Amino acid sequence: MSGASEGFNVYLSSRPVAVPLGSTDMVLLFQNGKLTLMSPSTIAIVKTILIDTSAGPASFQLPATGIIRYLKDDASGFAATFTPQVAGQTIMRSALPFEWDAVQDETITFQLIGSNWYRVG
Repeated sequence: MSGASEGFNVYLSSRPVAVPLGSTDMVLLFQNGKLTLMSPSTIAIVKTILIDTSAGPASFQLPATGIIRYLKDDASGFAATFTPQVAGQTIMRSALPFEWDAVQDETITFQLIGSNWYRVG
């Protein structure tokens, strides 16, 4: 993935946010002091979901595949529980739901590798 696992400072695109990148599009990254032109197929897109547990504990399903980040945006102290969407997948090698007791503005990132969701951030 040609450096795509490293953080980047700037992402430029001529497309509106709601329009997905196509196979002929290119992405310009400023990464580690170097400007790089890349195909979008070499970049892992990390979707971020805001979690609001102010009304009480909440449950969320992880997607079928990929990398996903959750951001807790309330200070309630209630937990968020995650379960895989696909039968047979596990979270951190456990078939049980994963409970996350986060504080406000804390993030958690999961990545599916094989049939297991790993906490990668």
